[in-house]
Amino acid sequence: GPEARLAAVAPQPAAPAPAIRSRPEEKVDTDPAVSWLMDRSRALSILLGLWGLSLPAPDDLPADDEPFFTRHAQSVGLELYPVSDRLDLVVGLNLPALLLFDDPQGTRTGYGVLAAVQENHYWMAGDGGTRHALSRSELEMLWSGKAFVLWRNFYRLAGQIPGRASSETILNLKSMLRDLGFPGIESSPEFDDATRRAIMDFQTRLRLPADGVVGPQTKIALYNTRPELTIPMLRPLAPVQRTAPTASQEGL
Repeated sequence: GPEARLAAVAPQPAAPAPAIRSRPEEKVDTDPAVSWLMDRSRALSILLGLWGLSLPAPDDLPADDEPFFTRHAQSVGLELYPVSDRLDLVVGLNLPALLLFDDPQGTRTGYGVLAAVQENHYWMAGDGGTRHALSRSELEMLWSGKAFVLWRNFYRLAGQIPGRASSETILNLKSMLRDLGFPGIESSPEFDDATRRAIMDFQTRLRLPADGVVGPQTKIALYNTRPELTIPMLRPLAPVQRTAPTASQEGL
């Protein structure tokens, strides 16, 4: 049932450890200077690398941040979701993000790539596989409140659903809900009451606004439950359980 399946995709707490350690393939930057602060083209290239993508020659034509990142994200098949002043939402979406920072001297701004979260440590990615850990208070002190999350619309869930969603979009959405164990989801191109209730249930369990409408946040959360997709995440998720529901879960 959905209770067991959705519980299985909640972020797993890291095991207690005496100190944060680097992953074997990474170098950890222990320099207190803000060595992970960079221009937006470099930050974008590092974030795309986490997706296994590259941008051979990112242009830096004059443009505001959002159209700049949107243009380059779309060129490699990704979409952009901007976030303002909501660090918990950035972490909840569980995808690497571009963060705009004010440097400690206050003389310029720069960009950082949030690549991982472990307990109270927020790992910023740098060149050559380096990672620098910030505490939440350190990050909040430097962060401007502006963030950009890049995500992939794997199954072409187009537009806001229901809205004017196509039959293909609704069928793909309902298939994902059935895979999560929601009952009563018919294989039809109609966004019916059972589908809306399932979406609201999913949103509630994932601590999203439970309005029954599928926008970018809900799409990202749905894709993050799919074990067959290759998605860089801030925190690992447990695999989705695909066992039969227990008696107490029947009818949920």
